Amino acid sequence: MGKIEKISAGMSAFAQSLASLAKVALLSRRPSVAVTAGKDEELVVLGNGPSLNDTVADHSDFLASRRLLAVNFAANTPLFRQLKPDYYVLADPHFFNPQGNPAVAALWDAIASADWRMTLMVPVKAAVPDQVASNINVSVERYNLTPVEGCRWLNHALFRAGLGMPRPRNVLIPSLMLAIAAGFKTVYVAGLTTTTMLFPSSLISTRIPTMSMPVCARII
Repeated sequence: MGKIEKISAGMSAFAQSLASLAKVALLSRRPSVAVTAGKDEELVVLGNGPSLNDTVADHSDFLASRRLLAVNFAANTPLFRQLKPDYYVLADPHFFNPQGNPAVAALWDAIASADWRMTLMVPVKAAVPDQVASNINVSVERYNLTPVEGCRWLNHALFRAGLGMPRPRNVLIPSLMLAIAAGFKTVYVAGLTTTTMLFPSSLISTRIPTMSMPVCARII
């Protein structure tokens, strides 16, 4: 990269950082995500792809020995009560407007009926139904979906503070960021068919096929 290109890239990153700081100031709030991972505990993020059924059937012992995080409409499937996830992440705004959407209403009913300890993670401004908030088994933690870009050192500082994250192209981005915030050092992702374009390269240090699971991303 020549001198002109370096100057141009630096100015572009600086402008992105200024825009990110403005978005954080306007959109972000103090997060409430706690460090809950035990020493050496590992986490499996359960995607909603059809391959998840094969993973559950073929690697039940692997899943049973790790903490689990479910996403999106997982609560509307039999696996929700079978696996009893420790964490549940919702990000898309349509989950917080259940009126006229039977699938979303059923999702909240299922989460409200959880009879095991589970942490529900939602954006800072999201409304959680009273039926869920009143369930003593479900604790609600809030996080910022604010996308930040620009200078790497600033991005990482905002990530560590929980004030922003890489642009959340899908629910797996906040799921990975929240797993890190909760203190997990090793995170597997199951129920995907590909990691292409799903994860920023800065989030994944190694990609490994583990126990023949269709796709696993491991953060070390």
